[in-house]
Amino acid sequence: MKHLFVPFVLLWVQVLCAQNETRVNVLEYEIRRWESLSQQYFDNTLTIYHRGSEVYAFLEDMQDINVVPRPRYRVLLPWKWGAFYYDASDGDAVWVRVLAPGDTIRAELTFEPEEWELLPDTATISGFFCRKARRHFNPRFVVEAWYTEDLGFHAMPKEYLGLPGVLVQSSQYDVFRLRSVQLRAREVPDLRPACGKLVKLRRLLSAKSEAEKLMNVIPWHNE
Repeated sequence: MKHLFVPFVLLWVQVLCAQNETRVNVLEYEIRRWESLSQQYFDNTLTIYHRGSEVYAFLEDMQDINVVPRPRYRVLLPWKWGAFYYDASDGDAVWVRVLAPGDTIRAELTFEPEEWELLPDTATISGFFCRKARRHFNPRFVVEAWYTEDLGFHAMPKEYLGLPGVLVQSSQYDVFRLRSVQLRAREVPDLRPACGKLVKLRRLLSAKSEAEKLMNVIPWHNE
């Protein structure tokens, strides 16, 4: 009887492990930013799926499709990526852009996260013990971020992958904060995106959305 019981236990463990392999942690971020030229706020949701060394992040509105140049203004607020997949085990990544409804392109690349300056400041934010970090996104734009290692895994938006743990809050926008966490919440068999036409990274970065194309025909505001 013992000989029958042990294989059964091993089989049950194997089935349980196979089920856990499809489970992902889900992080949801609230984003709100003010655009001075259009004089309005834009709200968005960034969702991150995490499993093992894999991270897949995507925006609810991948390209700010609702934002187009207004008459007599050159107002354009495109996101340069709609979704981003990263596997920390080998540096493989997939960058996805949505140019228009039904027009999606992607590029596969090797990605190396940017370094952040880890600061000694600490704080409790949304119940998490957080540490502070800083990075120059460009020479005149410094972003401060608060991250936590309480959750025991590493999952970040693309620009923050050089940080440990999980992003809780950032000064990048008027509001950029962690809104919800679901641990082992969903079953997703494959996080790596395969949608859209596969192109070279240069082509993906230079591709223009419909809003960007309209920029060529809309004059500057002269009042």
